[in-house]
Amino acid sequence: MRMHITTSRYRKISITPYEYGCYSLSKNHAHGNDFIMKESDRINSARYNGDWTDMSTADKNAVLLEWFLNTQSLASAFMTHYHEPQDGSLTQIRPLTLTEDCEECIVLPILLEMYVPVHLQSGDNVSNFRISDYERRYCLPVLHECSEATGQYKAVGIYYIGDQTHFEPAFKWSHVIGRESINTDASVEIIDILFENHSHDVAKKFIIK
Repeated sequence: MRMHITTSRYRKISITPYEYGCYSLSKNHAHGNDFIMKESDRINSARYNGDWTDMSTADKNAVLLEWFLNTQSLASAFMTHYHEPQDGSLTQIRPLTLTEDCEECIVLPILLEMYVPVHLQSGDNVSNFRISDYERRYCLPVLHECSEATGQYKAVGIYYIGDQTHFEPAFKWSHVIGRESINTDASVEIIDILFENHSHDVAKKFIIK
């Protein structure tokens, strides 16, 4: 079964395996679990005490680690790769969760919304929590061209762009294009904004296996 999508709006991006992700060839990958667990405990403890990482001054390793932990906690996904815009800041880095390794991929203008429950503790001395609301997280589908068939693609994962309400600007979807003042949750408007500079003269047909 194949899906055909024809669009003049798409992005072809270069991506990098995350150093502690499953596709990394780094020597750090072998000890990644221990490192991630220790850093996760440290960061979560700091967050609990209101001490969040300042993304505007953090170095690249810190930014990537924050995204790795956020992708897990906010989207229940595992960051395998990341995209670093050539002309952007470190805070515009975005994580990807892919089922296979690749150096380049296609991002389609289809907004995927995840509804994540917001939990509130029932009382100070009560161990159970209740769901008080749901927050939206936004992703885009990722394609990779099949090696055995020119013009055919596989859906290999998601490009995580963020949410709308996070108090840290770097984690908002609009920060990826440097327009944090935008306040909309309309899917069509979000896609129009994200792809306003990625429109091609000739529409391309993607045949997805």
